[in-house]
Amino acid sequence: MAGLNVVFYNNVKSQNHDDLLFEKKARVLIHHIADHYQPPSPSIGDPEKYYWPYAMARFEKYGLEDSLANFWISRFSENAPFHFTLVGMSRILHRYTEAQSVKINKFKILEKAFERKDANNASTSEGTENHINMDRTSGYLHAQSALSHADRYPEAEKRFREMDQWLRRWSHDLFQNGNGEWHSGIYQVYNLMGWLNIYDFAKNDAIKAMAKAVLDYYAAELALYYSFGGQGGPEMRGTAIPRSGIEATTYLTWLWFSQSEQPPVPFRGAGYIQCLHAATSTYRPVASIVKLALGKSSGTQYLLSRPDYHMLRPSFVRKHFYMGDNFSMGSARSNYGGWTGASYQMVNWKLLIKGQGADSLPMVIGGNGRFYENFGGNATTPFTQIVQHDNTLLQMTRTPLGAQTMADTIKALCLNWDSLWQRDFTLRFPDSKKHHGVVNFAANQKVLAENSSYIILPKTMPVSQRSGHLLLHGNNAWICVSPFGDVHSLRILDKLEQYPTYQAVVISAEPDQVCGFVLEVFDSKDFKNQKSVEKYLKRKSPITPENAADQSFIEVKNRQNIRLRAVYQATGTFEEPMFDWGFGPTTQASYISDQPWQQPQWPYGNGYGRMPELYVNGVPQGNRAIIPLFEGPGILMKNGVLEIQNEGGNYRIDYSGEVPVFHQ
Repeated sequence: MAGLNVVFYNNVKSQNHDDLLFEKKARVLIHHIADHYQPPSPSIGDPEKYYWPYAMARFEKYGLEDSLANFWISRFSENAPFHFTLVGMSRILHRYTEAQSVKINKFKILEKAFERKDANNASTSEGTENHINMDRTSGYLHAQSALSHADRYPEAEKRFREMDQWLRRWSHDLFQNGNGEWHSGIYQVYNLMGWLNIYDFAKNDAIKAMAKAVLDYYAAELALYYSFGGQGGPEMRGTAIPRSGIEATTYLTWLWFSQSEQPPVPFRGAGYIQCLHAATSTYRPVASIVKLALGKSSGTQYLLSRPDYHMLRPSFVRKHFYMGDNFSMGSARSNYGGWTGASYQMVNWKLLIKGQGADSLPMVIGGNGRFYENFGGNATTPFTQIVQHDNTLLQMTRTPLGAQTMADTIKALCLNWDSLWQRDFTLRFPDSKKHHGVVNFAANQKVLAENSSYIILPKTMPVSQRSGHLLLHGNNAWICVSPFGDVHSLRILDKLEQYPTYQAVVISAEPDQVCGFVLEVFDSKDFKNQKSVEKYLKRKSPITPENAADQSFIEVKNRQNIRLRAVYQATGTFEEPMFDWGFGPTTQASYISDQPWQQPQWPYGNGYGRMPELYVNGVPQGNRAIIPLFEGPGILMKNGVLEIQNEGGNYRIDYSGEVPVFHQ
């Protein structure tokens, strides 16, 4: 263990790559929350989610005697805690131990945590991945605090052992398989907060090292996708593309990576306040991770994989990310079906184009979500499939003739799934209230019969038609779009009710025929001028899909004369993201994947396929059963080892054994 201590603490010292700038940014965040943030009504369902960061900011700026911070801590000390309460209180209890409200209410707060036995307890709670991360890490620190008061908390030692085991297992499994709630613009910060607490306040050096490994993993993913101040790439749980830019991750990556003292957009919404955990933590991403964020070379591509929820199967999701000088484009494909609310927040692909000003956010472009009239670019439609190669993306939609009948079948299965979940949930947590309708069928039947594909883009980006193709230009990037389907149906909608600053390009086809778009994205320097782009488009032939009984394919040649064939997989089956919706287990467990969680047996046949295939010059691209978590220039992660090499240094975490070992 002594060797581990040396490696770990030397690494902590090496993290101080730019402490002064970080402290300035942290101060900007703290002062804004302390003086300008307006928490919602305290009668809201989870007030601590908003008041704990507010109280912490007040303590940071005005000291531990601040009356407002102390008032709100005392006011909510009687509340039964759950994940948002637990994770915020963990930092408050350990960082502000001498505050009067903390000293007075400490034992009461711990008692409230220990007495909770329902589904929101810290040890065996269920929920989405970020819920579990907040609960278990907080459960560990609460139990650690209670160990010295065994007479008050007889369960402390048992809880501590359980949470110790969970931390060790989960962090190790993360390095083997990755996480299921990957790259979430909304929830990544919540996934991180508890691990920041463990890093700062756990007394066991091995546990602290595990927390550092987890934080480096998350930071590396954020750094890889960091694009001109925004977050590129697909998201498992993200907001609608026209509303992107003010998620918590935008402000977190500014705090960790940006060279500007001010955030790229003024503080808006409520997500940014959760970055206070990072602002008050001793954790910093190492120099090589920061360099990964700021120094990715133009023309670089990365392949990534992630498991399904609960880390049950590796490489369930396959992702592609490409970086240009002035744009980034990323996409994901998986066997997720898109029929339930669990896939509502999936952002399947995203194109970011560098903003005009040094401190402006990039333009964001996306495509098909579930609700065609919603035009949000998030959510998954069951009938759209996407492939990507370098700077070329193909979006294919093929709604079958029997879409309505399929929807009725899936809806009935979801209703039965919900009843089975409720049955077993009640057996696991008899003290919890019933939650009917947790498994929600979310397909919009009004538009299921439509066979349409769309791209959404800011209204400020002009769209012109050239030789049967579309040409888009914005901020030193060209986008060449080749539509396929019924060319007479192509239309541009410039009045989107929900997103007034965005427009949509839509194309349709007859049922059972494929329609969609091929996007090639270029930096302005790749062409002399607009005329040379138009000449390139003039040479390109319009796309005609070839259809067979069980599949469709689109074949194009890119500017490098590489032949790309995207095969739409019409026949097959699918599954839905499970979150905490599994049925089958009837007993509580601290480690969610220990038990055989089930979901319904979904139909198989035409219209249910999900995973497209891509051929490059005739060579299939998806033939590896397991692919690394990260693979590309300067970064590789597989078999429990993360390696990053760039001008910031060579950094390696080997977590193939029981504890992570850091090399730098």
